[in-house]
Amino acid sequence: MRTTDLFIYPVKSVRGVSLPQMHIEARGARHDRRYMVVDSQNVFLTQRDISAFATIDAVMDGDTLALKVGET
Repeated sequence: MRTTDLFIYPVKSVRGVSLPQMHIEARGARHDRRYMVVDSQNVFLTQRDISAFATIDAVMDGDTLALKVGET
């Protein structure tokens, strides 16, 4: 078996982040699926609810997370 690509998804349902290496912690890959988008009633939203989530990039800079609208 050979691994060719590594991705994390810091925010569930938005685009993944490609990594050159991955740090594994007790909860799994560092920064992977640590956040989710909720509505005003704290109901979790996904791409099934809002297809535009597929255009959102999660940008990691150390421990800082920023979200930006990317290209489709």
